Amino acid sequence: MDYLEREIYPQVAKDMGITVDEVRYTYMMFIKHLIDTMGEIDLSKDMTEEEFKKLRTNFNIPSVGKIGLPYDRFQYLRKAYINQKRIGKRYGRVQDTDD
Repeated sequence: MDYLEREIYPQVAKDMGITVDEVRYTYMMFIKHLIDTMGEIDLSKDMTEEEFKKLRTNFNIPSVGKIGLPYDRFQYLRKAYINQKRIGKRYGRVQDTDD
């Protein structure tokens, strides 16, 4: 974040003719949108690759590149989520649910 504060935000503010606070807010809202959108993916639900492809999991960010969640990574995260939940139940840290 320090690099953003020192280098990126001031340069973008200068280029766009806006304040550094406005640049910071815009970046944070964009990052929040990415986190919220990716966070909506239900790791407890098993999905086929076709179902997964219908979800919004890839974002192209100008000057940064493409950020995304491929299907194989989703499967890995889902398996880790299920294992973590199972371990939590074993040690009484997660309440039983119908999942």
